[in-house]
This record gives sequence, C-alpha cells and structure tokens, in this order.
Amino acid sequence: MQISVVVPVHNSGDDLRQCLHSLTTSTRLPDEIVVVDDASSEDISVVIEEFAAHNIRLLQSGETANTQPRGPAFARNQGAEAATGDIVWFLDADVCAHADALEMVAQTFAQQSDVAALFGSYDDTPRAQNLVSGYVNLRHHWTHQNAAREAWTFWSGCGAIRRDVFLEIGGFDQSYARPSVEDIALGRKLRLAGHRVLVCPQVQAKHLKRWTLFSWLRTDIRDRAIPWTRLMLQEKREVPRDLNLDWRSRASAIVAWMMVASIFSALFSSSKITPLVLCGAMVFALIILNAPMLQCFARQRGAVFAVGAFGCHATYFLYSSATFGVLAMNEKLRVLLACPRQRVLVLLLATLCKGVMWSMIVPPWQATDEPQHFLYAHEIARQQTVNIVTGEQVPRDAWQLEVLAPRQRAAAGLPFDFSDRARVAKTLRDIDSAQFRHQTVRDNQKLIAVPAFVSFHPPLYYAVLSRVLLPLENVSIRWRILAGRWLSVLFGVVTVAFAVLVAREIWPRREELHLLLGTLVAFQPMNSFTQAAITDDAPLIMLFTISLWLVLRVMRNGMTLKRGAMLGVVVAMGTLTKMSFLCVLPLLIALMLWRAWRERRVTSHRKLAKRGALSGVFGWLCVILLPTIFSGWWYQKTLGGGSSRLLQSSFGESQIYTGLGWEGELRRRTLEMPIVVEIAAYVRASISYWGNFGWGVDVRVPSAMWIFLVALSVVATFLTARALWRAFRRRSSTRCDQLSSANELLATRRQRRALCWLGAGTLMLLGFYAAVDLKNRLSTGGSFGLRGGYYLPAIAAQMAWLLVGTRILFGRFRFVRAHFAAFCGGAMILLNFACLFGVVARRYYGSVAPWSAIESATILQPVSLWFIAAICAATVVSSTLVIVALGSPSSRIRLIT
Repeated sequence: MQISVVVPVHNSGDDLRQCLHSLTTSTRLPDEIVVVDDASSEDISVVIEEFAAHNIRLLQSGETANTQPRGPAFARNQGAEAATGDIVWFLDADVCAHADALEMVAQTFAQQSDVAALFGSYDDTPRAQNLVSGYVNLRHHWTHQNAAREAWTFWSGCGAIRRDVFLEIGGFDQSYARPSVEDIALGRKLRLAGHRVLVCPQVQAKHLKRWTLFSWLRTDIRDRAIPWTRLMLQEKREVPRDLNLDWRSRASAIVAWMMVASIFSALFSSSKITPLVLCGAMVFALIILNAPMLQCFARQRGAVFAVGAFGCHATYFLYSSATFGVLAMNEKLRVLLACPRQRVLVLLLATLCKGVMWSMIVPPWQATDEPQHFLYAHEIARQQTVNIVTGEQVPRDAWQLEVLAPRQRAAAGLPFDFSDRARVAKTLRDIDSAQFRHQTVRDNQKLIAVPAFVSFHPPLYYAVLSRVLLPLENVSIRWRILAGRWLSVLFGVVTVAFAVLVAREIWPRREELHLLLGTLVAFQPMNSFTQAAITDDAPLIMLFTISLWLVLRVMRNGMTLKRGAMLGVVVAMGTLTKMSFLCVLPLLIALMLWRAWRERRVTSHRKLAKRGALSGVFGWLCVILLPTIFSGWWYQKTLGGGSSRLLQSSFGESQIYTGLGWEGELRRRTLEMPIVVEIAAYVRASISYWGNFGWGVDVRVPSAMWIFLVALSVVATFLTARALWRAFRRRSSTRCDQLSSANELLATRRQRRALCWLGAGTLMLLGFYAAVDLKNRLSTGGSFGLRGGYYLPAIAAQMAWLLVGTRILFGRFRFVRAHFAAFCGGAMILLNFACLFGVVARRYYGSVAPWSAIESATILQPVSLWFIAAICAATVVSSTLVIVALGSPSSRIRLIT
C-alpha cells in the first residue's frame, strides 16, 4: 500500500521546510510527497531543493506565479489527481507530523479495509506559547482526543483518504476560495455516500501557526462558524452531536448567554446583588460543564493559563452560538419574509408591540385630555346611554390618580419623584382598593372637566370604549386605563394595514414602498404617542386612512354600490367620532364632480354603461345618505344652539372680550396679531407634529432634532409638489424610464393623481382648522390653539408625500438610492425609540437608562417588570425584522452576506 502526501502551500517557506523535515524523518517514509504551490509570491522551489532526494514533486496550481490563489481546496484536488499512491494523506504546510504518524495511518488502513478516511489531531505542545495560540490548539487537541471514533466530518490538516474514494465523490468543494470548511463538507459527503470516517487520536501533529486574538476571531467566525452553519442549514439535516457539537457544548452556549444577560442586568438594574449572584452561578455552571477540558489546560500550562483559556472558551461559545442563531434565523426569515403578505404581518406585529410598549412607558393621564376621554366613556358605561347627564362629581380614584400623576411635577420642570417607592406603591394600592373604586368626589380643582367636554365631542368612540371598560368595572383603574390605551393600539394596527393598502393604490408593483409607507405611519413618534393613549384621535386617524384608501379606489375604478356603501359607513363613523372629519366632505364632493366629468361620454344606448352609471348613482347616494342618517341626529342637537355657543363651550379658556362689537374686536386682534404671528402658530404646530408629548407639559424633542425634522418636511413637501407640477406638464404617454431617476415615483398618471388627492386631503384638514380658528376669533375673541395632533388624521397622505420628497432629496446618493426603503424606515424606527426613551421617559422619570425607566414605569402600571421588558424586547426584535424586510424586497433575504 503506497501513501502519497499532499501539502498545499502559499507563502509559507519556513513552515514548509519544517513540515517536509518531519516527513523525511518519519519511521515510515512516504512513498511520494506532492507539494502544490498555490500562487505563492515566494520561491518555494528553493525549499524543495533541500529535500530533493525524497521524491518530492512541485505543482503550480495557478497558470503563473502572479495569479491569485485558488484556495487550499483546489490545491488539494490538484495534488490528489497527480498523486500515484493508494492513500492520499493531506497535511497542511504549517503542520509537522509526529514521527510515527504515517506508520499509524498505514496500519489503520491495512487493518480496516472498510475505512475510507481518517484524521488525527494536534498535539498538546504547540510551537506558539501565547494564550490564544495555546487555547486554540489545546482545545482542538482535547476535542479530537475525546471525540467518538466514528465521525461525520473530516479534517484536512492531518487527514488521509483512499484515492479512489476521493476521486469518486469529486474531491473537495472548490467553491471555497479560502481555508474554510471544505474538509467538513468532504466528510459529510463521505458519510452520505456510505463510507466510514474514523478519528484516530494517536495520529498527531504539531501546529506551527501563531494566533492573535483578532486573527483567531476573524478566522473562526468568517472562515469556520459562518460557512459551517450555512452548510448545515443547506443540507437541512439534524445537527450532528459529535466533536464540538456535543451536549456539553450546547449547554455551555446557553449558560454563557445567561451569564452575559445577568451582567447586563447588573449594569442597568438598581439592585445589583441578584444579577451578580446569578452571574456567579452561571460562571460556576460553565466551569462544571467544561471541567475536564479546563483540567487538561491546567495540567499542560498551569492554573493561570487555565483561567485565561476559560475566558477564551466562554467567548468561543458566545460567538459560535450567536453565529448559528443569526444564520438559522436568517434562513427562517428568508422563508418568512419571502411573501409580501407575511412582511405586512411582521409590520403589524411590530406596530402592536410598539404601541403596547408606549402605552406602558408613558405614565397615566399624560396624553391630551386623557382623563376627560376616559371619564366620558366611564359615564356612558355607568349610565348606559350616550346622552349622559354630566355633573361636577367624578370618581375618586380617577381624581386621585390625576393628583398623583407625574405630569404635575413635569409641568413644574421636575421628573416624578421615585425615591420613596414604598410611599408611591402604597398610594397606588389605596387607589386600587374597593373603597376608592365606587366613591365620587367634587372636582373643585377642575382637574377633570367633563361637562363642557361632552358638549362638542361625538359619542361613537366613547360608546365603543365604554364596552371595553364595562367588564372591568370592578378592577383597578390602572387596568382600565391600560385597556383603553390598548384599544387605541388596535386602532393603530388597523391604520397601518390601510396605509399599506394606500401605498398599493399608488405604487401597485413596488412592494418595498408598501411596507415603507406602513412603517413611516406606524413609527411616527407623535402618532405612536396618540395611538397608545385614551383619545378619540386614534379612531379618527384610522377612519381617515380608510377613507383615503376608498377615495383612491373610487378614483381609479369608479363608484359602485359596494364602494359607496363602504365609504358612506366610514364617513358616518368618522363624523360621529370627531367634528374634524367633516373636512372629508369637500374632498368627496370634488371627487364626485371629477368622476362625473370623467364619465361624461357614457351614452344611454349601451346597456352595460347604463348599469354601471346606475350603480355609481346609488353609490353616491349611499355616501350622502348614510352619514346624514346616522350622524345627523347628533349634529342637529349640538349645532342647534348656534356655532358661537358651541365654540364658547369648546374653548372656554379663551378670553372673551365684551363691550366691543365683533368688527372692532377683529380689527384690534388683526393689529395685535399680524400674519407673521399666525405663521408662527403654524410653525409651533409643526414642531408638535414631530413630538410634543403631553398636554400642558413641555415634553418635546430637542431643538436641533425638531428643526431638522420640520425643515425636512417642508423641503420634502416642496420637492414633491414641484415634481408633480413638472410631471403633469409632460405628456400622458411619458414612461418611467423617460423621467429622471429622482421622479421615478411619479412616472405614471395614476401615481400623480393619487398623490394630488392625498395632498388635497391634508389641505382640507388644515382648511377646517383654519376656519375654526377664524370663527373662534370672530365669535369669542379668543384664538384656537393649533397643535400637531390635529394634523395626524391625514398621516398616510403626509407620509406618502414625505416618502417621495426624501427620495428626490437623497436620491443623488448611490447608497441611499440602493437602500432607500431600509434607510427611511430604519431612520423612522430609530427616531421612535429615541423619542420614547430619550425624551418621554427622560422627562417623566429623570435622566436614567432605559432599563431604569422601565423599572420606574412598572411602579405606575399594574403589570410586572418582566412583562414590560418582554414587550420592549419583542418591539426591538420585530422592528429589526421590519428593517430587514425593507432592506431586502426580493425573496432572498440575508442578514449576513
């Protein structure tokens, strides 16, 4: 039996010299040595000449010495094909075989004819003596020495195989251009073909390579862990349980991550003892699981080395398990996010988690008029009628919670005092008790003013909220507040779903834009604050978005009875939710006139055209009659006393000037408030659009941030309007590729019309509040306080314009253009987290870390710390998945390429 030794080499002349010397001094000399030069820049032939008498052949794997190296897999295949022996023993150029290694290889193959391949291990005395080199080589030595004899892998550093079997299975996979897992892939091919592979611990060799921390981590992660994991995932077979994948290694990886989690918990937790005790327990468990290996380290190099090697070993478990987890999750994501519908479901899940997180981090009674909204629904549930009888008596627990609310301290510029947590907890327990639950108190401080509030708010939302509160009548008010907030969160999820449908109407074939528009709507900070609180703005935003979607459907396909009924129901529900929904009516009138003009050529001689026209007429009748029937009763009663009376009850805090006629008052107010002041009011409202969290409390984003966001909004709106104007001036036959790349989102007439109608929806909303402001100044002498929350109902339209404008603004940058969806969506998600933990939590709970803010929120909420932490973690994970889906619109999605 002849044995050929194949040694691939690339620029390792000194190591190759020691390798060949170990072969030529073996107790059994090799029959042939084939050295394969893989495009070395050094002259390897000088080393070969020193051992010329030992039957050594030099092969050039590249065409010339200046070619790029093809990799050790290619070099070994070249050497095996050129070899003449029955057995091919692969040996790396930086490995020196023991004197008896070759003899043991020959004996094993001679005694066990059914063995197709075998491999040995490094010895326990590597040449390099630094910590990392010692750890890497001794870990390899220990693993191979204690492994099962039947292996599912192969090691080409010191491994032998029958030549005919090697050629039969096709050799090494030459797609690996670097030293990687080509030997592991070869071993699995051998086993799948029915051949036996043995681990022979007595076949040992000395490793000459010196490892540093950086080279070890880079090589082990890039060239071993990542490709090995991909290999296992591609084969879709059960993960082997031999070598470094045994049960001890798996358990050690879990324990190592628990140790890291306990360390982070100690860093961010106010209580340090419990996390540190847990960390010590995890360290002890990791030592017990790896005790035999650590004893080997101590015997070979001493206790100090064993301690350092333990740190390296823990690091090994962390990065190897993290690599496997990330790539395994990536494979699942590739399947999960391949379907556009599943991506939308991931976005809706992220919206739900984000909303629940906001609802628990924001303290009770912090949203705009939240106590009034809650008590309105509370009285409907108690009196079992929407025509409630209001009074000055309010529930004692609601009044007491308002007094305790952190907003009172935040209004004075102070965070809530959590220093005496026992006192705060006792106060909250008293509020939750039964004696508070069914008592009332006179609201002498006017903290909760319900009577005036009821007179100008339609009752639909409060009737729905009362159905949620009624089964919770006998539970803590804090639970009832959370239930009301979670109802708003559900409204927000529906809003995002219809925002995606709006994007489909505008860009039907751009799936990444569907997800992007939904992401911008879901994670806009002020929208998150609104839709995680008890407020009628949450259902209003939802209904406004649904109406915009139906308007686009009617604009594209015409009016039918079904669409008319749907639009009529939505308009009726919207007008019964908030008066500002009346701004949709001019948009619908304009749409009806536009559709009538579009269909003016329909003749009465076509039966099908008659049927379509008749269906359209009945559809428009539904749009007109349904809101009139279902909401007319409330508006007739409310507006019966005159609009001035309504305004006075709505804005009682405005100063009402007497003794002057309205003409003189308007003249005086006009002199005192020139147009510049009016513009400044709208600028302040624009600031609050991006984040003024709370009512009567200055909790807003930092100045630099809101200046940038407002400027970006203004510029994006201007660029979108200019692009629309230029696109409309082109002929209708203009194709997408004839437009500039900056205007590709406005290439078709359908896209331009859709954006114009969405923009009209926003203008109608602004026009409504401008009219309210003018009427209020004329009737009461006061001024209407605009805020950004009033603009949110048309957020789907605004985000669509922002999407187009930012694409035009940043489209000149190649990176942004290539990853536009991930860039915009990721920026909005990061802004959302920054506003919650960097602005809201910091103002209410003080300058604390996110974990401390979560702990503080737990005091005010009836849920446990770990529930809030789990929701926050779920939000982070689902938001990350949304960014991954935005960055990979194709069906093949990878976190690591």
